[in-house]
Amino acid sequence: MAKRRTKTAATESPGNFPDGMSAAWYAARAQMTVVMREVSTIAPYEKNPRKNDAAVARVAESIRRFGFQQPLVLDADGTIIVGHTRYKAALSLELRYVPCVVAEHLSAEEVKAYRIADNKLNELAEWDDELLKLELGDLSDLDFPLTDLGFSAEELQGLMGDDAPSGDAAADPEGDVAITSRFQVVVETETEEQQAKIFEEMKGRGYKCRLLTM
Repeated sequence: MAKRRTKTAATESPGNFPDGMSAAWYAARAQMTVVMREVSTIAPYEKNPRKNDAAVARVAESIRRFGFQQPLVLDADGTIIVGHTRYKAALSLELRYVPCVVAEHLSAEEVKAYRIADNKLNELAEWDDELLKLELGDLSDLDFPLTDLGFSAEELQGLMGDDAPSGDAAADPEGDVAITSRFQVVVETETEEQQAKIFEEMKGRGYKCRLLTM
């Protein structure tokens, strides 16, 4: 898998800055370089207070489906600041490289605080149940497996009522059980050309395929 590097930099001033945010402060932090790092060179934070083992399998499935869309955030020594669950998911998927951002501009105090704040601040957000139900309904109409989103069958039932998916099996008109479980095979290739070739071959054989870049 080839290494990729992308860089995003601010070229214009955003205008007025909040207190404590000068143009120099903004410029130093607005540049973000995403690099592909070998998983073996990354270290989890030994005192990470967040228990995440129960989420690893679901996050791994998300990576399989959508690709690795959120980089890990590391300190200058390669220790994880943000992204421990994605790191464990990468290990379970046996990925060799993962996208990372190295936050070299953060002080030791800021690293410690950001590690906690990133987890805690996410807990402050709430769902708008009515809008969520509409979005879930749209996905259900497209035959997207809603349990892949991280919701349990009980949660989906509470949100969607009679419109919730029936689970892993449903009765057909003759009373037999129709299996609706999904099985996947992930094929890793060395080049985009190989990926495109295999993708077209599998589509030609009638398989449902997706292109992923990890």
